[in-house]
Amino acid sequence: MKKLTALFITLTLIAALCACGGGETATTETPSTPEVTEADVTAATTTEPEATTEPEATTEPEATTEPEATTEPEATTEPEVTTEPEATTEPEATTEPEVTTEPEATTEPETTTEPAQQIPDNAYVFEDIYVIKPDNYTFKDFSGYPSGLKDGVAEGTCFFNFATMPALDPMTDASAKVFLDSVAPQIGADYELSAFNSYLVDDHVVTKLDYVWGNGGAIAQSLVKIHFDDHTIQIQMATLTTIPEGITEFDAIIDSLGIIK
Repeated sequence: MKKLTALFITLTLIAALCACGGGETATTETPSTPEVTEADVTAATTTEPEATTEPEATTEPEATTEPEATTEPEATTEPEVTTEPEATTEPEATTEPEVTTEPEATTEPETTTEPAQQIPDNAYVFEDIYVIKPDNYTFKDFSGYPSGLKDGVAEGTCFFNFATMPALDPMTDASAKVFLDSVAPQIGADYELSAFNSYLVDDHVVTKLDYVWGNGGAIAQSLVKIHFDDHTIQIQMATLTTIPEGITEFDAIIDSLGIIK
């Protein structure tokens, strides 16, 4: 039965091939079909091993070439990009010692070349001060003090003198009155304060106290003090009120007062 089935299948395949071939091949004779043997049919039908060539289709090992695609070590060249030591050249930028040339700019000794102080030729110099000497006075020591005595009058009736004293506090209006009260036993209680002034000469305090005393104001006296840090210079004037020009001349002398720097 198996043989017949195989023979039937073979004949059917041959007929199908002849039908596909065209008209001329359809008239070919087929008497040779009895020659097909059982071995031929068996060989024709049992060719399954040739059709099942699955091992050739499964070429998976060739497709999976992952080791060649993953060339990561060549792409990661990070050590060549990070050249930070070359970019950070800070020591060359900070050249501050060359810019700061302060010693050349501070030439103060050259600018502070103040001219020498000019003292008038007709000035009278006493220690740290000077005054303009009047023409009609003779300068000499009088009663132990360097003094200027007015010419043409009795000696001791119109004069002024200079003295150095310890450092004193400048006089004020109030202390001037206290001072006069303290010398009242010598000048008399009938003294009269004429004027008191305080001002600066070359940044030094100068005070001037004017008063009259003796026998109803017979004598005019003036007391001038120039204050320094460690000493005080005093200029004192006394004249009879009958010689009023003596007061005017003394005021002119004090107006010419200068400090020797």
